[in-house]
Amino acid sequence: MPCFVKKEYASIGRAIRPNTSRPVEDVRVQTLYWLQDNGYRTFGMLCPSLPQDDYGVFADHAAQAIRAGQCEHVWAEVLNARGKSLTRTCEGLRGSGFEKEATMLEHVSKDPAAWEEYARATFLALSKVVPPDKLRFLQYVQEGQSAWWKKQAHNGAVLLGKHAGL
Repeated sequence: MPCFVKKEYASIGRAIRPNTSRPVEDVRVQTLYWLQDNGYRTFGMLCPSLPQDDYGVFADHAAQAIRAGQCEHVWAEVLNARGKSLTRTCEGLRGSGFEKEATMLEHVSKDPAAWEEYARATFLALSKVVPPDKLRFLQYVQEGQSAWWKKQAHNGAVLLGKHAGL
């Protein structure tokens, strides 16, 4: 059963979540494919999505890895920075030799405008490869950001948080 998860992404996934199986060998991915191949309803979850040099390439690979066209919905989110997740993610990345990725994540975490740009770039790239009726992109909006995200609801944006204006 072919798996389209790039080895680099699999290694990053292992750095972030050391106690889960590697996506390349992941029984979860194999099970997803089996369910899809046998007519069962499936859902994909692309989370966390880290800052990227090329969001389009990332989105293409992520959609291929879960076979997004065969998923009923594809849920996605940038890093949810609650609790110690940001610190642990950066530590995991650095501890596994992903200095560049840790530095990029730290950069966006210290600059609200950069964080918003990272979230929008991730969303826009995914919205090009996942149909809007399938995409469910979870976004905790901050004050002053909800207008842009509300305009993206028809493309799959799901606004969360006290500034979602729901």
